[in-house]
Amino acid sequence: MIALLGSLAGFLSALIPEVLGFIKDKRDKAHELALVKLQIEAGKNSSSSRIDEVVIRSDLDKERLIYSHAKPIGIPWVDALSALVRPLITYLFLALYIGVKLTIIFSYQIGVCMPVWTNEDEVLLSVIMGFWFGNRMINKYKTTHG
Repeated sequence: MIALLGSLAGFLSALIPEVLGFIKDKRDKAHELALVKLQIEAGKNSSSSRIDEVVIRSDLDKERLIYSHAKPIGIPWVDALSALVRPLITYLFLALYIGVKLTIIFSYQIGVCMPVWTNEDEVLLSVIMGFWFGNRMINKYKTTHG
């Protein structure tokens, strides 16, 4: 039961970025609608080159907003380290987990029975798998169903 809840939690944690993306998409569409209204008004008052300028400027502003968090500094090793933060934390916690499990295995004493694979381990694995691979399933569904 705990494994099922853990798997569900992992899958739902993969859905959170999608829900936030949906909300952001809704806001973007409202923004686009407002821009279209502005373009119609601008078309009445100015030439089509002015409309093109507004569209290009809004696209640039949107791109700046989307990628504002991921600005490369220009120093190769710093940019590479910045890109490795999440995978590195994942690998370090995996190594820590394996170290704890190996300590349990190698510190086994006669008469002391300590389980190596517990319900909590099953939940942890389910959450991780749901998070890392649940997002792929959502993206695959998006690409096949538009």
